[in-house]
Amino acid sequence: MLLSFSVKNFGPFQDKVTLSMFPANLKKQHPEHIISTPSFKALKGGCIFGANASGKTRAISILPTLRNMIFIRNSPSLLLSNQYMFGDDRISEFEVDYQIDSVDYRYYVSTDGNVILKESLSLIQKNGNLKPIFERNNLDITIGKMLSDSENWYKGRTLKSSSFYLKQLETDGIIDNRNKIVGSEHFIRAYNFFMGMSGIDPVNGNNIELLYGDFTVYGYHNFLEEFLKHADLGISNVNFEPLSKDKVEELWKDIIKLYEVSILTSFKAIWIKDPASGNFYILEIKNNELSGYKIVTYHNNKHFDMLQESSGTIRMIEISIYFYKLITSDNMCLFIDELDCRLHPFLAEFLLKLHLGNNKHNSQLLVTLHEFYLMNNDIWRNDEIWLTEKRINGSSDLYSLYQFRPRFDKDLQNGYMQGRYGAIPMLGDFNE
Repeated sequence: MLLSFSVKNFGPFQDKVTLSMFPANLKKQHPEHIISTPSFKALKGGCIFGANASGKTRAISILPTLRNMIFIRNSPSLLLSNQYMFGDDRISEFEVDYQIDSVDYRYYVSTDGNVILKESLSLIQKNGNLKPIFERNNLDITIGKMLSDSENWYKGRTLKSSSFYLKQLETDGIIDNRNKIVGSEHFIRAYNFFMGMSGIDPVNGNNIELLYGDFTVYGYHNFLEEFLKHADLGISNVNFEPLSKDKVEELWKDIIKLYEVSILTSFKAIWIKDPASGNFYILEIKNNELSGYKIVTYHNNKHFDMLQESSGTIRMIEISIYFYKLITSDNMCLFIDELDCRLHPFLAEFLLKLHLGNNKHNSQLLVTLHEFYLMNNDIWRNDEIWLTEKRINGSSDLYSLYQFRPRFDKDLQNGYMQGRYGAIPMLGDFNE
């Protein structure tokens, strides 16, 4: 479960900005949106509004970018095109506070986009102090006292300047040897937290999503059919047609070009969108054997190819796999840029309430939005709404609507359109 994240020198964010998932004291606003834990309370969701080019997309991509830097081919160079664009300081800093298995952690990284300069993982104690698990300064690793019984193993890793220590421990077998290595549970929790994170591109969606935990093809099939019917898209039913062995092998070869096989075989299934055909596939992994399915829709019992479907229907199918994970998984954190892209506002509202009102799991959803209709207290608490605004020097700020203390029954849309909260475009006169 995400508690907060901060970033400095990333995209348009020159100065440090923080997005917190801790709830404010808003007793009259959606108590069902709060996740309670022994040590903290956290919010199930959040949204970011702001003008175009104000930093919304960069803000929502902070943690997915960090996740990809760590796990997808271990490449911090993914950061280079995202670093602060208005100054000479090339060092970016990420800080994430999260809870998993009722234990609270802080993970910190600083990088220039080529090498990892600093990296650390710490326990957050009840008094707020940090207890280091490991600290890294360039290639020098300091092991915390709680890992001292296995210090030789931790210190014996061969580490490149561009490699994350967190990832290197996984590569060197800390998961397979967890019973022999003192403190391994802290790193396994870190992997589980980051691997339970997904980010969705608003225009093209994602082409691949790895599925784990309680995922079943049968469960997703039933969910997708009901999901599309409730969305009133005219779809009468959905079939999962078995794929030929050759097609399954073709899809698998494309996937292993992006991911290490050791990572892939730890998942239950893989969801795939083929950009060329527009088709959606599921590869299921059971006992190290692969089988596959093609998702097929019907309107009044007439088969439709995906290229015959509307862009809104395709968008809903793309999003469905993530909302299925949200309502069936613990500790998932989903980031969607422009949730309302290609969707009627009522459909976007349906999706938000599906998670915020009914989700019984400790999963979280953060989205960016443009549609004024979706800024209202029927959907959100005031502390779940965040705003991005461009500063005079071209950098961006990220701040909470809660700091303006609007009444719980206030018309937020009017206040926003009137500029009370900032984060709106300042349009000039084109004819002048």
